[in-house]
Amino acid sequence: MPMLQDGHLIGVIKILRDITDRIETEKRTLRAVQQLHDQFQEIADTIPQLVWISDMQGQDLYFNRQWLTFSGRSHEQLTGNAWQTLIPQVTRERVARERAQAIQNLSAWEDTFQMHDGNGQEHWFLCRALPIRNDAGQIVRWFSTCTDVDAMHKQSSRYEQDAIELRDDVRLRNIELSTSQGELKKSREGQAAAEDQVRQLQKMEAVGQLTGGIAHDFNNMLTIVVGGLHLLKTRLARGEQQVEQFIELALDGTTRATQLTHRLLAFSRQMPLSPEPVDLNGLVTGMSDMLQRTLGSNIKLEFVRHAGLWPVFADFGSLEQALLNLCFNARDAMSDGGRITVETGNAYVDDSYASQEQIEAGEYAMVAVSDTGDGIPPEVLARVFEPYFTTKDVGKGTGLGLAQVYGFAKQSRGHIKLYSELGFGTSAKVYLPRYLGDAQPSERLVLQDDHLPRATEHECVLVVEDDLKVRMITLELLRELGYQLLEAGSGKAALQILDEHPEVTVLFTDVVMPEMTGKQLADKVNDSKPRLPVLYTTGYTRNAIVHNGMLDRGVALLPKPFTLRELALKLRQVLDR
Repeated sequence: MPMLQDGHLIGVIKILRDITDRIETEKRTLRAVQQLHDQFQEIADTIPQLVWISDMQGQDLYFNRQWLTFSGRSHEQLTGNAWQTLIPQVTRERVARERAQAIQNLSAWEDTFQMHDGNGQEHWFLCRALPIRNDAGQIVRWFSTCTDVDAMHKQSSRYEQDAIELRDDVRLRNIELSTSQGELKKSREGQAAAEDQVRQLQKMEAVGQLTGGIAHDFNNMLTIVVGGLHLLKTRLARGEQQVEQFIELALDGTTRATQLTHRLLAFSRQMPLSPEPVDLNGLVTGMSDMLQRTLGSNIKLEFVRHAGLWPVFADFGSLEQALLNLCFNARDAMSDGGRITVETGNAYVDDSYASQEQIEAGEYAMVAVSDTGDGIPPEVLARVFEPYFTTKDVGKGTGLGLAQVYGFAKQSRGHIKLYSELGFGTSAKVYLPRYLGDAQPSERLVLQDDHLPRATEHECVLVVEDDLKVRMITLELLRELGYQLLEAGSGKAALQILDEHPEVTVLFTDVVMPEMTGKQLADKVNDSKPRLPVLYTTGYTRNAIVHNGMLDRGVALLPKPFTLRELALKLRQVLDR
């Protein structure tokens, strides 16, 4: 630094700083970076995948040794997206376009296509590109790999061809199935496809058994209903008044048919569930008196309730029915009487057991029903959840009880497991996921059979049903409960009636209707009358008000067929919200 006096140089000051430590730090940093670079280079050149790195705009900067070996080209010959010339012309443009689109959208890219090596041989590759981001979340480069899946792709193609040939062969020679199976086992290459085809045929056999069982049970029930109604009509025509037994017979047949359809829907996991917080201890306590009456005097019933039991989120009625089915099964397993124990508890399912049973790991509440019967043989235990599989005598069981419980448990994201030992009895355990919400389990309102909630003054129901006879019966049931009534055969007609009749207090609509579904109707009504309560009814529905087996939040549904009591209770529930 110069020193001046009156503009003249009189001296120079020199300042020396020791930067040895800084130089050494920089050298160590460079050595560390070089070491990391060498390690990455060694790893990238060792793994079997083709690895390359691109800048944030997708311009290729680096290719590993596998790229050079596969392509027979130098690093310089591959950069600048020149590697894409290895892709056959028919797919090159598509691959380039989709990769560029992924880079533009800042999203991962994955594709499967062919590339030819340095000898002109084509290979199938699965290629992926992932964005690398800095601490600020900005993309600084792209890391990409290509995995040779040529052998897998060719094997898959062979399996697909084998599957086509096998399906054609089975279709033409179904009566020679056993011979065809023997021929399939001899073919190692087509073994996987053959086994898949056999499993499909077994499923069809199970479907045949299921439909046959349904037809048998429904025919029995229809015989009761049709016979009872014809006798009722004949006796009334003759002026006879003692016809209650025929009415009861017809009602019994319809009740059994309703239960059968509910069991089938539960087994197929298509039963619309309306879950709510449920206290298993409270449910068991509420059922204790009814179980004591129905199980019989030769059955000793014991309850073991776990203190601090976790609540669950489940459909109360379906859970109650599942517990009933388990108790009835336990009773039927003890022809000479015995002891049934209903037990609750908390359980934690670890990853190992969850993987084995194909359920989610986590916390569950459990209810178990155990008996002191003879137990179940292993070959029977393996089939207990199959529909219409039963070891009971003809007329003593449909074979749908456990299938219903199984379907309900799975639809509720739970699990059921049977443990049995010959000579010592059987224990059926139902696991339901722990409920972690804020709402507390609500108490169930029990009404006497002779008391049905009726309409209050000026309550008017608009019934929307495209089936004339169903609409007629529904109107008569509602008239019996004292409601004022309006009716429509379509969603379009219902909208017009609502415009002309502001006195409507509740919309009662079928879900499945032509031109406009009940859900579409309710959505339109909600735009102009957002406070109008809606009650849906249907025999079966999917993807309208039910998703993943659960009713949409806030939706009220009365499944068909319904009784006067069920209609009265559900309407009151909707109106009194």
